Amino acid sequence: MRTQPTASIVFAISVLLLALGAISMVSWDQLESFQKNQDEIRKIATKTAIREISRYIAEQNRILHHLAEEHAGILHQAETNPDDSKVRSRIWEYVIEYFPNAITYTITDDQGRPLVERIPGVIGKACRSDLIQYAKNSTNNGYFLHANRSADRYHMDILSKIPGTKGNKNGIIMISISAIPLKTILSALEPAHHKLFIARKTGQGFLFEIDKNRHRGEVSAAERQALDKEISSISLTPIPGTDWWVGVTSSDKFLANAKNQIISDALEISATLFITGAIFLVFIIKSEKKREKAERALVEHNALLEQHVQERTRSLAEKQKTLKYIAEHDQLTGLYNRRYFELSIKKTLHECSKKNCQCSLLYMDIDHFKVINDTMGHTAGDRYLSELSSILQRNVRQDDVLARLGGDEFGLVLKNCDLDCAIDVAEKLKNIISSFVFEHGGHQFQTTASMGIIKIDNESTTMETIMSMVDAACYVAKNRGRGKIQIHDEHDTELKTHKRKLQYARISKEKLTGKSLDIYGQKIIDLSTESGSAAWFEVLARVIDQDGNIHPPAEFIEALETYGDIRILDKEMISRSFDLLSHHKDIMLNINLSGKSMSDPDFHKFILECGAKYNITPNRVVFELTETSILRDYDRIRIFMDILGDEGYRFALDDFGSGMSSFSALETLRLDFIKLDGAYVKNIISDNTHRAIVDAINRISEAMGCQTIAEFVETMETAEILKHMGIHYAQGWAYHRPERLQDTLSENRPT
Repeated sequence: MRTQPTASIVFAISVLLLALGAISMVSWDQLESFQKNQDEIRKIATKTAIREISRYIAEQNRILHHLAEEHAGILHQAETNPDDSKVRSRIWEYVIEYFPNAITYTITDDQGRPLVERIPGVIGKACRSDLIQYAKNSTNNGYFLHANRSADRYHMDILSKIPGTKGNKNGIIMISISAIPLKTILSALEPAHHKLFIARKTGQGFLFEIDKNRHRGEVSAAERQALDKEISSISLTPIPGTDWWVGVTSSDKFLANAKNQIISDALEISATLFITGAIFLVFIIKSEKKREKAERALVEHNALLEQHVQERTRSLAEKQKTLKYIAEHDQLTGLYNRRYFELSIKKTLHECSKKNCQCSLLYMDIDHFKVINDTMGHTAGDRYLSELSSILQRNVRQDDVLARLGGDEFGLVLKNCDLDCAIDVAEKLKNIISSFVFEHGGHQFQTTASMGIIKIDNESTTMETIMSMVDAACYVAKNRGRGKIQIHDEHDTELKTHKRKLQYARISKEKLTGKSLDIYGQKIIDLSTESGSAAWFEVLARVIDQDGNIHPPAEFIEALETYGDIRILDKEMISRSFDLLSHHKDIMLNINLSGKSMSDPDFHKFILECGAKYNITPNRVVFELTETSILRDYDRIRIFMDILGDEGYRFALDDFGSGMSSFSALETLRLDFIKLDGAYVKNIISDNTHRAIVDAINRISEAMGCQTIAEFVETMETAEILKHMGIHYAQGWAYHRPERLQDTLSENRPT
């Protein structure tokens, strides 16, 4: 017979069942609440990260498109002349200006094949694949993320097509920038006890690229399999328009501790029930209190999380504001930089075309600024620019745009200011600059500024044209004595001359090495016989323009020396002259060299390589150089002459008497010939002083062991006088007018 359980046993069983139920109920409820909380945290962090990363990518793309449009011209120069270090350096300056955190850049053709790499070999296989993919338009993305396998390095490649210009196809520019800003975004938004990272979707699965502290890079097959299993426990959300995903995971230790705490709370409740064994109401009260406490803790935790996200968002906004300031301002002076200044000119042009208003542009160049750097040091020069900038900023209107354009050059956009107003402003600033006394190291310095002014109205064309015009006006002001103000005037003769020089300076490498360059020659005659077995010519450069007009050296040499690269012309003249010597064994050639070429420490190597290529006997070549170019860099040019002189090449000092040479310097050089300045030679018939100067130079040349060549011999009477003086050789129209050398040598006709 079964006995009925006693009331105490029933009560005990009831309490046990109630405790077990309480454990299950409390544990499940709190775990469910905790899981929802974690889901909400991950959702907020992921959403915010996607928003900030998308905004950052869009901004970087916009800046790169702007760079490609603004500087398409020089980018195409790099495509056509990838070995030009100056072009690469200028492009790098622009890249750093637009992307302060840039690592390198690459320019490719329209198929994605690299033409110019700032750091050869930096681009990896993945980057090259992305370039080709982008070139084929198989993706619209202009950015790719790459992580190195080793260390903590990763970068982002941003690509943009270079707008095509006349004669140039579309190219591609790729900027490799540090991915640290992405790391900063992840760090700013990462919740406590969680980890944010970026993953990239590929055909083989996910590649985990970047988190706050590390990256995994390209993974092996075994690692990929393990990661694919891990995907189920990771929250991944795609970033729209990319193959990137934002992932967030919770700390395993944090999750375990939280669950253990929940279970511990439940066990505490059940233990209380077992110990008291009675009052059901106490259990309910304590459970409710603990529930309320947990809910309050959850609310407080969510509030703290939201506050943390808001603070991080504000911090990120401040950093973006700082980056924007850096991108628009000159770091030394705090003024606007050239990029912002040019954008302001474009904006002003648009406003003037719409509102029919008048504005002005002022271009300032500090006179003799180099003296500060040379005498006091670059630190003093930087301090001078900084102090002067502060003074100028205080003396311009709030709406005007004052910028440092580079070095000692400043620009000022004057809103709603016609030419009369601009002249008043220029006079005011000129007086401020000239009265500024700069003190450094117990020394005082005062200088002036040369200024150019141009109006901006509804008839103005482009920003580039306006900048070129006002720069030319400033140049004329400086050329007229410094401390002057010059208004741009299309009819000003000196301004026209300067513009023409700038046009010649823009002669491309293709023109200097192509059919646009031709070689003329003028014969040098032996006055002792007025004949000789070997024909001796001075080679002369001629540039042929698109209309067939022939331009002599006087029209473009000075411009190339000042603004262009005269070394390109020198190398081409040497190559073509050596080619002529290899085909005509009975001639000698005089070749003119610029001071810049001779100062180049590697230029002698080019000449020696060229001589070996064409199998030239060195004594058939005479290099002509001017006394002013020698004294400008005497030591380096003397080394240049010694190296080539040891090989048998000879040298002639051109236009002797035109400068103020130091005889003590010249007598130490390896000179073989002295060419008398034509200004003295052509007047020796009627001017006894010039005749005496020519005779004196001839005697000095003999003392130096040099033979003499007289230029500008225009009449036989002049030649006869020179012959009686003992001058060795003559060159001029009396014997031969310059003509195309190839035709003269090919026809073998008398000259």
